Amino acid sequence: MKKVLKILLNIIKWICLITFGIYISILVVQKVTNNKASLAGYRVFTVISGSMVPKYNIGDILIIKEKPVNEIKVGDDLCYLGKEEDFNNKVVTHAVKEVKKNEDGTISFITEGIANVMPDPEVNQSQVYGIVTHKTVILSFIGKCLSNKFVFFLIIFVPIFGYIIIKILKVINEVTKDDEDEEEQEE
Repeated sequence: MKKVLKILLNIIKWICLITFGIYISILVVQKVTNNKASLAGYRVFTVISGSMVPKYNIGDILIIKEKPVNEIKVGDDLCYLGKEEDFNNKVVTHAVKEVKKNEDGTISFITEGIANVMPDPEVNQSQVYGIVTHKTVILSFIGKCLSNKFVFFLIIFVPIFGYIIIKILKVINEVTKDDEDEEEQEE
């Protein structure tokens, strides 16, 4: 039973490490390319406004998947780079309210935040990053925790300090055990 539990814990550990590695890789690619590239068609963004509350709250981390614009439909949560008004050069994630097939063969979208009363400026297909596939509950929770300085301190420094204390205690225990063994041999 112990062996099975150990194997199961190792599998969980590796799944977590791989997932975390992929997440970090996506973030690095986005940061280095200023959001102009994705990793295997995926991007990660953090919600910074309340326009999609209650579906997405401030601090939630969203996984965005590239999707052909002709497959995007009303109701999808579209992630795009704003080009007009208050949205200029901001990454926006809002619900698609209308899909327009233009005379020149291009597609554009009318989007709106759930908590907003006015639709966004029209979104051209060249602005589209993709659609939301997941809201990562665990990463969102971790991100919100790390943004709090007190929690950040607890999560980062307390475990490191605890690890150091455990190592020191192990060394002290080994030294005292060696001293006891030497005393027994002298007798």
